[in-house]
Amino acid sequence: MKFEYKLSTVHSNIFVLEVDNLCDLGMIFVRAQEFYESANDKFHGKEFTLLSYMDWYSKEYSEHGGFTYGGDFHGFNVPSTAIKNCYTINTERTPYDELFLNVCQTIADLGVTRYYLLGVEHGDLATLEHEFAHALFFTDDKYRETMTRLVTLLPFQADFFSFLQNEFEYAKNVHIDEAQAYMATGFSDDFSNAKEDRAKEYEPFTGPFKEVFQEWRKEISSPQLLRVETVDFFDNES
Repeated sequence: MKFEYKLSTVHSNIFVLEVDNLCDLGMIFVRAQEFYESANDKFHGKEFTLLSYMDWYSKEYSEHGGFTYGGDFHGFNVPSTAIKNCYTINTERTPYDELFLNVCQTIADLGVTRYYLLGVEHGDLATLEHEFAHALFFTDDKYRETMTRLVTLLPFQADFFSFLQNEFEYAKNVHIDEAQAYMATGFSDDFSNAKEDRAKEYEPFTGPFKEVFQEWRKEISSPQLLRVETVDFFDNES
């Protein structure tokens, strides 16, 4: 199966990887993403095989036992610090790992050592906005301080964090980041489909978050293409 990916830069230390389908996008990011923010201690910050993660995820989340990770998530975001730690601890290399590391090497060749890598399907601008909020939270100290303060002032902070962990399986280390990103760029359908309509409950408090995000959003430029490639892991022709 062939797929195309594009690597672009939108800021001096923010990069976007676009892939033309969600399945391959998920497989490219799964190891680093779950190492970074999985709520399952077997994977968060740990060494694990891709097969072990696929087995656990399929049993935990799929009605029919299939690995639906790629279709379940539309966007990915990983800081360079987590990427470095992940691939120092994890020595297994699938073709998707190799592609991911090649992308990181392209960034390193630019002389950038501290950065944020985002992943979305081609043309998914709504998801990209959410991922931009994560990128700013990591790369800009003032943005992070401002958003952290706003999150701590939310009257439903504890409930929000509990929802993020129980419904989305986010590790505690990213709760503030996830909260600010949702408050700043909008809620997924899961917030409204929950037992209580959290989107309706949280929406009146989003104003300050949106204002801060839109102000810092101005620092993000139009994508500048760095690399485009068509990949076929199953092409055996030499």
